[in-house]
Amino acid sequence: MKQGLPMKESEMLKLDFNSLKLLKILGEEKNTKRAGERLFISQPAVSKSLRKLREQFNDQLFLRQKHGLEPTPKCDQLLRQLPDVLSRLEAIFEQGSSFNPEDYSGEINIHINTVLCYPLMEPLFKTLTKSAPNATIVIQNWSHDTEVKIKTNQVDLGINFMPLGITKEIVQQHVVAAQFKLCCSTEHPMSRKGSITPQDVGSMPLALMLMPDYHQGETFAETYLRARDIEPRVLLRTDKIGLCYQAVRKHHCLFPVSHIVRHSIPENMTLLDIEHFEDGPEFSIGGFFAHRSRHSPYLTWLKGLVFDTIKHLS
Repeated sequence: MKQGLPMKESEMLKLDFNSLKLLKILGEEKNTKRAGERLFISQPAVSKSLRKLREQFNDQLFLRQKHGLEPTPKCDQLLRQLPDVLSRLEAIFEQGSSFNPEDYSGEINIHINTVLCYPLMEPLFKTLTKSAPNATIVIQNWSHDTEVKIKTNQVDLGINFMPLGITKEIVQQHVVAAQFKLCCSTEHPMSRKGSITPQDVGSMPLALMLMPDYHQGETFAETYLRARDIEPRVLLRTDKIGLCYQAVRKHHCLFPVSHIVRHSIPENMTLLDIEHFEDGPEFSIGGFFAHRSRHSPYLTWLKGLVFDTIKHLS
């Protein structure tokens, strides 16, 4: 294969959208098997398409190394340009197109912040199955790889507190303001006190949710208390909301939550207002989706349905 020669016009005309998409995914996965799994094609089919791309671009594109496929300098340059190219092509194909949820039989993939997932998952599941009865609904907790999966369209939509310090290839869209509360047992002494103070919070054990991507280190509750020379008493850290509720019930813990959980908290629990706290948190609940998919009729439908559900619960 001769290196460095420009692609002939006849070869350019042979390029198709799926070939470019394969090249992009190979650049992300560095592995033909995983690329095939994402595209729902066999590994031999991936290898065959890669051979064709090598001929068309007159370059090896990827070199096999111990850790996987390593892009060549020319391939690196192509991979930097492909997201924008694919986004423009998708926008062209989607012009004038529409999406009918009743006919859709694929997967709907949504990742939700661990605090928000419990109160949202049931109403979202009910609404999605009613609107798209033939679809497979996949709802999971937001995890450490959610950012990558949203960027690569493996996850259609993410729901989390915002803003997040993530790639600009993901759009962060405000849905509703996040009002933080403290969940406690109705038998907790704080539930009978009129207006609680940060000192009151510091005197009680805390149950805290682990939230990947949102908390880098300690939680806002801990930061807020320590800024006022109050050492937080953390009894529990977990990504399981059921365990937090158990700590609230059995150990008189205070559990920082969003107002949106008020429709789903267990019996014998209540929410304490902390809006009067000086310099309290000001965050939003937002939707997160791939920038290049922002004009997709499917995503437009999904955002509208999910965002309306969140607003209704607020």
